[in-house]
Parts: sequence; structure tokens; C-alpha cells
Amino acid sequence: MNRSNEENSADFRYVRGVATTEDGADVRVRIWLSGRAFEYAIAAAAVGNLVADWKRQRWCGAIEFFSAPTSGVPRIPCERLYLGS
Repeated sequence: MNRSNEENSADFRYVRGVATTEDGADVRVRIWLSGRAFEYAIAAAAVGNLVADWKRQRWCGAIEFFSAPTSGVPRIPCERLYLGS
């Protein structure tokens, strides 16, 4: 299996497209940890850093992103770290 296939076979999924988010927009993220799903809202600007952190050290089983509404969903813990603040 070559490197590109390894990256594509990782448990990292974009769901319902998040590609066109505006600055300041939020994205819904589902993080799978030990077979349990946790849903949060995260700033679209922080998504790239979250993914980069996960690629460096796979600290959870899978991450899914949704363009679904984020009202009523808690903010991801330590979001400021992913924003670089």
C-alpha cells in the first residue's frame, strides 16, 4: 500500500461537504473516541490545525465534519489552541 492509499484509508471523513465555509463560520465535528461519538462546534478557521494535529498523532479513532447547524452543540474543548490564539 503506498502512502497516498494509507492516507485515504485513514478514519478521517468529510461528510456532506465543508469546503465552502466563510471566515468566522462554524463547522460541526464528530470525534470518535473508544467507540463513542462526541459532537462539537468548531470555527472553520481551526479545522486545518485540528486535522494536522490528528495526523501527527492519532489521538482518536476518527473525525467527521458536517455542514449541519451548530446551534445547541458545545464548542470543542481548547478551540483556541487550534485557532493559534
